[in-house]
Amino acid sequence: MQKIKFLEYPEESLSVFKPILVKDDFFFTFFGENEGGLRFDDQMKPIQLNMKETVYDDFIVTNQPLTPHSCFRYIYIKNNESIFSSRFDYFNLVKSMSTDKVRLNINYDHNQSLNIVQWDVLINSSIKEIEKSSRFELVRDK
Repeated sequence: MQKIKFLEYPEESLSVFKPILVKDDFFFTFFGENEGGLRFDDQMKPIQLNMKETVYDDFIVTNQPLTPHSCFRYIYIKNNESIFSSRFDYFNLVKSMSTDKVRLNINYDHNQSLNIVQWDVLINSSIKEIEKSSRFELVRDK
């Protein structure tokens, strides 16, 4: 496993860490058991709030909010037989905007049910455990 940290905001930076050997095969076990479902997952739908378009202080407020930045997940697997890649924006997984708990994301349940999102939850919890027990050695920082 190799940790790579790329930030675009507030200033672009890239940190690459030395790969480590992971004895737990959580990543590939789920992929092997769910590869068909992952390949044929429905597309993630963009966040869409349950509201009608309105005008507020001379601004048009739509049911599809924009965010100046978000966190993205990109998963890429290449082996001798095939290539799998998937990317999504975590912004599409929110239930509501942090400032508004009334207008909910109508695509929340659909997005949460996708195999790729369930796999991502497993990946994140496993990575947290690995980071607790391992020290990642920085190779390049730019």
